[in-house]
Amino acid sequence: SSSSSSSSLLLRTRHVQVLIVGDSVSAGYISYVQQNLSTVANVQHGPDNSGGGNADGVGYGSLCIDYFLRTPMHQLPAWDIITFNFGLHDGADTNES
Repeated sequence: SSSSSSSSLLLRTRHVQVLIVGDSVSAGYISYVQQNLSTVANVQHGPDNSGGGNADGVGYGSLCIDYFLRTPMHQLPAWDIITFNFGLHDGADTNES
């Protein structure tokens, strides 16, 4: 089933555990990172680790960081590496700037 394969993917211990928390920018490069590190790292994309790209701005990120770091089953893996890529839209409040 997809849930058991998803669980085993999230919990592989022989690989470095990497979490990329991000917005739509990280959604654009996550598959490249996963493919290129597949033999050494288990690369997940949050929030929600089932696609990710919903981290939004820094305010939302700071409120939701505990959620972002967990798996869809609410587990908190021992991540070896966590990167943050969100908040791009915080620099402009309107389309004029």
